[in-house]
Amino acid sequence: MKKTFTLLLSIIGFSTAAQAQPEINSFTVPLAGTSYTYKIASDFEQNVGDAGNQDWDFTGITYLATPTDLYSTPGSTTHGGEFPSSNLAHDDFSGTNYYNWTSTGKTWYGGYNFSNYVKYTDPIVLYTLPLSYNVATSADSYAGTKFESSDSENFNVAGTATTTYDGYGSIKTVYGTYANVVRLKTTMVETQTNTANSEVTDVTSIFYEWYTTSGVLVFAIQHITSESPSVDLEAKFIYAFNVVTTGLTEQNKGHELAASPNPATDALLIHLESLPNAGVYDIKIVNNTGDVMSSQKEFLDQIGQKSVDVSFLKEGWYVLSLSSEKTTAYYKFIKQ
Repeated sequence: MKKTFTLLLSIIGFSTAAQAQPEINSFTVPLAGTSYTYKIASDFEQNVGDAGNQDWDFTGITYLATPTDLYSTPGSTTHGGEFPSSNLAHDDFSGTNYYNWTSTGKTWYGGYNFSNYVKYTDPIVLYTLPLSYNVATSADSYAGTKFESSDSENFNVAGTATTTYDGYGSIKTVYGTYANVVRLKTTMVETQTNTANSEVTDVTSIFYEWYTTSGVLVFAIQHITSESPSVDLEAKFIYAFNVVTTGLTEQNKGHELAASPNPATDALLIHLESLPNAGVYDIKIVNNTGDVMSSQKEFLDQIGQKSVDVSFLKEGWYVLSLSSEKTTAYYKFIKQ
């Protein structure tokens, strides 16, 4: 069975003026070290609602999980060196994506999901500002390569991406009611060609995203269809977003540790010289939903290495947090 590896395109908002049909003039680029929580659901019956001036109501959805996502500098991640033109890495439930975000646009260079990856040699220009209501961007052509480790398959990828600011109004979600929001619709039409047998998979991804005029993403729906000679697949995901003020966000405000290896299998070695100072530390491993997976206290100096057991963890990404009376230090890693 052929599988379509699609990374979540998470978008941070823009600044607009409060008016009936606000024009999008400037993006608010997320800072490395920030994070947010969101709820995720999969519901094929959920309608995206109409375009134009609307009052969207997305209450009553049953959500499956509440993950927490992280933003970081590409150089602090395992594969950041493979995306030299990116300036921000985003860790979400599907892996790590690499972008170049500025106040006037956003470009996607690809990403990793454990040992799977997609790399765009001709990257995807998602947005170029300004965007005006009901005016589509020019279709941006992109190309790259994809690898799926489960079947050891390589693909050549080519497609186009188009974004339209197609709606505005108010929206109700599980987190509250938001007035004067705008909706962006991004359509990606892609061909994936297996380099071994030339089998072609056609993938269409449509993303709807709702933002407040203060630049906060509050809701998104992602609809993916995949057609190939082997199998047809369809997926639909719903996301309700909330800004985080505690948990992993607080950890990210601390000092960044050095550790290895990453990904880790059995143990993670903390390079103690990277600690800001010697002292008694509360050593915790936290998963992507904010749950503490292990905790211990120990005196640590700034010489040598400290081994932390990670063999019991499931595959995924985690935060190693070290807290003392004086400081908090952290390290993001993948358990493989």
